[in-house]
Amino acid sequence: MRLKDRAELSDFLEAVSGCGGSVCFQTDDGDSIDLKSVLSKFLFAMIATNPNYLKEGRVVCSDEKSYEKLSEYLEAEQ
Repeated sequence: MRLKDRAELSDFLEAVSGCGGSVCFQTDDGDSIDLKSVLSKFLFAMIATNPNYLKEGRVVCSDEKSYEKLSEYLEAEQ
């Protein structure tokens, strides 16, 4: 799922911490960043400075229930 355009990223990352399983940000180039890792959160913050990267990437959760916890930050699949 893609992040909403106006998602508050600090709140999103806090919500990720409460999710079960892994939560990754994946780019169309095949890069994957584990958003539960502190170092990866810093990388994600740098990526977030370029809105185009955020629009092109996807949030992928290994636990389906995590999508529900993050639903306010994610766009519904079309």
